[in-house]
Amino acid sequence: MKPNSKKPIIIGLLTSSLCCSHPHGTVVELKNHNATNDLRMTRRTKLAEATDELNRLVQDRFEMMPAVALYKWHSGKPIEDLEREQVLLVQVAELAESQGACPDAASLYFQGLIDQSKIIQRKLHESWKISPPDHKSADIDLLRKEIDSLTPRILRAWIHLLEVESSEITLTN
Repeated sequence: MKPNSKKPIIIGLLTSSLCCSHPHGTVVELKNHNATNDLRMTRRTKLAEATDELNRLVQDRFEMMPAVALYKWHSGKPIEDLEREQVLLVQVAELAESQGACPDAASLYFQGLIDQSKIIQRKLHESWKISPPDHKSADIDLLRKEIDSLTPRILRAWIHLLEVESSEITLTN
């Protein structure tokens, strides 16, 4: 290394992918300390915005679970539908891979969403054993269409959050 050459110092790197990192890390070269604080704040803002977007979409999905549970209650269908889950997880893995994300990590994330959805439905079914619902269920095909439309949006938001988390800030001496 030449005596006057710039030497990068990595300030921070956050990762949350379980099996592989996202290929789109961002490296920013800073020339003074004030710029470092500005970029840290910008990064925090981007991280907060990405987290909020993902949380909003996941909340939208969970808010549909009472209607799904009600349909299953009235139809007598089981809460767990392993065939539908498997189809969804394969689609998520393929979509994640096509977007440069780790398919195994994406599938694991979505398995968590599915598991939480089943917990919500089971709790509702337990409460309905004591006090049955007095309203009709919604059209399951419409519900599934809405839930399915959220899947790629949740995945994109999750990937975006990983990108923001894995971005690097580099200082030069």
